[in-house]
Amino acid sequence: MITIDGINILERWGMRMDKTSAGALFQYPSRREVRYTNYAEVDGIHPDLRKFEAIPRNIALLFLMKHNGLSDLRVKYDDFMSVITSAGIRIFKYDLLELPIKLRYFSTTNMSIVSAKGSMIKINFMEDNFTVKNVSSPQPDGWQISGQCRINGVDVSQYGVFLENPIDGVAVSAHPLKPCFTDGRDVFTDDPRKAHREIAVNFLMASKNKTSFTHNYRAFFHLISRENAMKLYFKEKGIEMDAYYKSCGSFEFERGVRPFAKFRLSFVLINE
Repeated sequence: MITIDGINILERWGMRMDKTSAGALFQYPSRREVRYTNYAEVDGIHPDLRKFEAIPRNIALLFLMKHNGLSDLRVKYDDFMSVITSAGIRIFKYDLLELPIKLRYFSTTNMSIVSAKGSMIKINFMEDNFTVKNVSSPQPDGWQISGQCRINGVDVSQYGVFLENPIDGVAVSAHPLKPCFTDGRDVFTDDPRKAHREIAVNFLMASKNKTSFTHNYRAFFHLISRENAMKLYFKEKGIEMDAYYKSCGSFEFERGVRPFAKFRLSFVLINE
């Protein structure tokens, strides 16, 4: 169930939000571009990680509206648009998370009348400030598969997080090398240096109830978005790597007995 400013969108407008849009509401924000130096004669890069800044999110939401003919569509659509385009911020709440999302209307990108009884409306919203309050510690609830991954020495299973694929070829593959150092005349091949690289890792998150899920959702973002480099460890790799969080490529909820989500994070490996 979705509410906007406390209004149940199904009861008032006969609307539902599609599965992908529900996930987009809670997709972690990307990090602003990190400045770094990259010298040919040393391994990796030297990034400036003194501060974490998130990029404001542009969130596209697809609504499915049920109506009885075109006149009913017009009444519902006009009422819906008058609410979401009014001045100020709209507060979205989703029944799978105890977390309000504060958005403002930006644009309507598509309105399709599928039939006399149904239409699709795609709307872009902006989030100026990511609304997840920092929670520093996880809330383990026994739903854990431990030993796959650690961040700063903490097993991610403490957050109800585990790897979708424990043996991720991208994460465990050999590091690339930098172009060989040259002084303009000679190319020095006797001391190759490691290059930085970006990896994408698929995670799953589960909890026994939505209270612990919401808490761990907040706490996990606090873990990955701290200042300075993190120590990232995968069991199959067997070593800790200096890294930083870059972006969240997707976030998808799965309805079931327990709250459950799949998401994809990108990390930059500074120096392996």
